[in-house]
Amino acid sequence: MSVNYLLIPGAGGSAWYWHRVVPLLEQAGAEVLAIDLPADDDEADLLTYADVASIAAMDAAGPLTVVAQSMGAMTAPIVAERLPTESLVLVNPMVPTPGESAGQWWTNTGQKQAQVEYFRHLGLDRTDFDVVEDFFHDVPAAVREEALRMPEPEQSDTPFIEPWPLP
Repeated sequence: MSVNYLLIPGAGGSAWYWHRVVPLLEQAGAEVLAIDLPADDDEADLLTYADVASIAAMDAAGPLTVVAQSMGAMTAPIVAERLPTESLVLVNPMVPTPGESAGQWWTNTGQKQAQVEYFRHLGLDRTDFDVVEDFFHDVPAAVREEALRMPEPEQSDTPFIEPWPLP
């Protein structure tokens, strides 16, 4: 039986995030599904994201390996609870506590202060997020340029406000 991978993106919800991973997994003989989430829909909460992912993967030939990046880690465990799942892989995840919203996660984890302290440790005097330095510092130039040419993904505030639904 082939391994089935469901790839869930982070905020912005674009399957494009996985465009370099998909062919590598397919070359290894895996069946891969990278999904878009309805990130720009103000009616869509984390359960809606999980519905989209679950429906997309419901015909998988066997247990899934669910892979999620950043905010996608708030959706992936819901999907793993709904569908036969062999493993759950979280890449740079936002891991919530029960009832915590994605917006609360930023404050509760102390992420901003930790980032500032890390910058100081590196000898940097900046305190603000920089998309190129923080997300693309180790990405090949051609990929970075392609990503930066794409329109800025729209992300509704709804998943940042609604509490994480799992206990």
